[in-house]
Amino acid sequence: MRSSIKYSKKIAKFSTESTEKTCYTVFGGLVCEFFLYSMAPSGKNRLSNVCLDLDGQTGVIKVGMVKKNFDKDSWEIAQAYAGKLGEIPVSFSSTIRLLMMEYEQGSQKLSPANQSQTAMMLGSKSLHSMLHSAARLLFGDRLDNQSEVSKRELVTLFRPYELASILALAYLFRRSRRGVTTPLFDNRVSRLQLETNIGALIGSAIPIIGLPLGLLCGGTPILAEFPFAMHDPSGYDDYLKHRGDRPYQQDSEYEKARWGCTASQVAGCLLQLLGLGKVQVELFGHGLIVGDHFESIENEEIYKISLSRVWITALVETGRPPEITHRGAYYPRQVDLDTLLKKIQMVKESPTEFCWLTAVGEQD
Repeated sequence: MRSSIKYSKKIAKFSTESTEKTCYTVFGGLVCEFFLYSMAPSGKNRLSNVCLDLDGQTGVIKVGMVKKNFDKDSWEIAQAYAGKLGEIPVSFSSTIRLLMMEYEQGSQKLSPANQSQTAMMLGSKSLHSMLHSAARLLFGDRLDNQSEVSKRELVTLFRPYELASILALAYLFRRSRRGVTTPLFDNRVSRLQLETNIGALIGSAIPIIGLPLGLLCGGTPILAEFPFAMHDPSGYDDYLKHRGDRPYQQDSEYEKARWGCTASQVAGCLLQLLGLGKVQVELFGHGLIVGDHFESIENEEIYKISLSRVWITALVETGRPPEITHRGAYYPRQVDLDTLLKKIQMVKESPTEFCWLTAVGEQD
């Protein structure tokens, strides 16, 4: 059950038979709903009474129902799972951070300093190949049919946020391939690449979403599951079987019960660690979980992420736009929709031609 408490950003302590935890509200507001959660030693939901104490007020609620707000412990667990991919090289995190700084300052072009720093990273042949393949799919018009471009010319094809997003996904892909058992990883790669491509194309077709956010919405959901696979391979395999005929439809309740946090939370933590900004934690932590009433989301940035996921799922499964009510600016113009659907058909019919993520080497 849920308990509505007329406090904002208060601390609530609650205890079970064996442990005492502290819960924080995620959202401020007039009425904050606490969804308290307890983990049994087996990692399953323990449906038991919990004593709640908030500023001297005591009550009893049930554990194990739907949890929309995340408690402090689950975010700490998500941070730990994000850390399973290892320490992020400074070359990646600092470059991404500098690119995001330029983006936040309103720049649409890379500064000479960022051009030089990013071009240095392209000493890796596979990373150079990956960026060229990505550019060919995402904005072939900028390549102007060039088969060969210099490192500096290549990085200047990208805007700061675009390049930051691609580098972030490339890093997560490389580290995941190194850490996840081969059968589990290979089982997900084709869908990962397809959703990443479609997310980018959706972002291009709907400017208010934008290409870089579309990229991240397409790639991070599956990449953020890989730390679970690294930690608990058999459990992750069971999770894929649990999803049955929709193995790519995430079940946040199952994730929370099995691993103590959701893949969406892990996604937000990973993006923060990579240098895309602290704000990504809660935006992706909540936006990637698409509920039945996502259309009523008030936060525009979270809405963009949830809507992107709805479009990605619809285009992957049906090849058509989702049958939902759109806010005016969030539906593409007819000419952009026609272009989008043609490109979606192209990447679905020739998937191997656009597997730019797989060009990223394991060591370089």
